[in-house]
Amino acid sequence: MTAASVREPHPDDMLLAQALLARGCETHLAAWDDPSVDWGAFDVAVLRSAWNYHLRVAEFVQWIASLESAGVAIVNPAATVRWNLHKRYLLDLIGAGVSVVPTELVRASELRERLAKAPWDEVVIKPAISASAHHTYRVSRGSAPPDELALAMREIQDWVMQPFVRSVAEYGERSAICIDGRVSHVVRKIARSGDFRVQSDFGGSVGDEPLRNDDERFIARVLEALPVRWIYARVDWANDPQPRVMEVELIEPELFLSRDDSSASRLADAVMRDVA
Repeated sequence: MTAASVREPHPDDMLLAQALLARGCETHLAAWDDPSVDWGAFDVAVLRSAWNYHLRVAEFVQWIASLESAGVAIVNPAATVRWNLHKRYLLDLIGAGVSVVPTELVRASELRERLAKAPWDEVVIKPAISASAHHTYRVSRGSAPPDELALAMREIQDWVMQPFVRSVAEYGERSAICIDGRVSHVVRKIARSGDFRVQSDFGGSVGDEPLRNDDERFIARVLEALPVRWIYARVDWANDPQPRVMEVELIEPELFLSRDDSSASRLADAVMRDVA
């Protein structure tokens, strides 16, 4: 399942579709926001490149509910999507003892005051429902919000404040792609020189990364703390200096399947077992 705004099929989507076809499944790439799609005709909807859901949250949540009502299985499950939709899930992980980048939820009406009193010299501010670093800003404590943020605050009510993690700009952010209960492979996402956003939309790049023993133990602890069922997950983390979770992506993360030859097959097997 993709989105109308994704003009060309994503390579990962095609790899998964091919793996499912090889297992005897009929597959169809469909946009969640395409009103012409008869979702009741499908047995399973696998959420993949729905990369505009954060811009149409109410519609997306309603669409998920409509799939449930129609008896369409969802991967990842609807309850998982709802839990992961709002970044308050990071507070759940903190409460479970997971090492997470310090996170504060802030209403737009309080953001200026909280920024002035932030406990960190540099602050990253982002919407509590967001993707692909949309409306993500790096600001100094006590400074006025940039014009773009001030405008966004008129429309977006829930925000997240976190300290700027310098290692993200200097080394990058690591992502563990997890399939069927275990780590499949790891990548390092690297920001463009002079930026801190690692997403390709902002000039970021991706490289392969080895899985170290300490990292594997850290990721296992994160996965154990998740209160929801998942078939695929992506754990994004940075060292500060110890590893800290930046995000746990359970809705539509890029899984970099093309960087691991067997990952698409493992995901296809996991999907089939889950919905059997």
